[in-house]
Amino acid sequence: MRLNKTLTIDYIHFALVLLTSIFLFSGCSHKSYRYHTNVGAAEGTTYRIIYEFDHDLQSDIATIIDEFEEEFSIYRKESAISKFNRGEKMIATERFKECYSISQTIFEQSNHLFDPTLRPLIKMWGFGEDNKLRNPSETQIDSVMEYVGFDKIFISGDTVGRNNNRISLDFNAIAKGYSVDLVGRFFDSLDIDNYLIEIGGEITTKGKNSSGNPWRIGIDRPIDGNYSPGADLITKVELDGHKGLATSGNYRKFLIDSIAGKVTHTIDPRSGHSVSHNLLSATIIAKNTALADGYATACMVGGTEWSKTFIKKYNLRGILIYVEGDRIITWDSSEQ
Repeated sequence: MRLNKTLTIDYIHFALVLLTSIFLFSGCSHKSYRYHTNVGAAEGTTYRIIYEFDHDLQSDIATIIDEFEEEFSIYRKESAISKFNRGEKMIATERFKECYSISQTIFEQSNHLFDPTLRPLIKMWGFGEDNKLRNPSETQIDSVMEYVGFDKIFISGDTVGRNNNRISLDFNAIAKGYSVDLVGRFFDSLDIDNYLIEIGGEITTKGKNSSGNPWRIGIDRPIDGNYSPGADLITKVELDGHKGLATSGNYRKFLIDSIAGKVTHTIDPRSGHSVSHNLLSATIIAKNTALADGYATACMVGGTEWSKTFIKKYNLRGILIYVEGDRIITWDSSEQ
């Protein structure tokens, strides 16, 4: 009887353990997934992020963006890049090396039309902290042109170097796109299958939206006065696969001069002047959002015909919106 009692107790114990394991396994495999929407401010702009997961990730997203800004934000006086621009030493972190490598690629592919060392010229034209147009003279422009050129920046070991201490860096032309990619990598590490990440208009998507349909992205009509993203769309695109989309345009960021008229924020590194051509906006879809961001900026420097050639050469999906006479033309490389 003693043996049977022992066997009975052992059996009951085993059954309880088995039932508990089944319960725990069942609980883990039926998590309550739903779509979350997180919004906030970052990098001098706003973000909107939608994803399907079992819990909210707002704090994690905020940490990723904050860490990025601590290193690259020109709006933070104590960021690593702001200190570098004041002449202090800067460590080449893995994030910096990646941004440098992406920028170097676009710099070379665009024949230097994309250039992250334009900060002195951008400030000289008034697109700095106070946004006050200064309309510089040719002499003033020439005085800073020798400090422009991304090929004057280099990495030596783990330190960022430059040919002259007056050379400064501004990764804003790929910063929003790169931070979109960072959040996307975080989501991928959590095996999140469905999401849309938008920071300052730069976007990546994966999977489907909450209605079970592919994500569709609207492109704003590039006209003066259209200050509300999504309020007036000229077309919509569907992102096939896990790619990045970025749009650059001069219809929201410009200053008015009583003599020169409209002065856009896009500066041509070849001349040091604000660009003047018929291209209103350039939307690029590339393998990641940082590249799309930089390519779109290069297109806005190069103009319409240069952009068409560039898009075809590098097999990109591009949507250009430009003026021809009194008409606004939409050119889509996928339809050519």
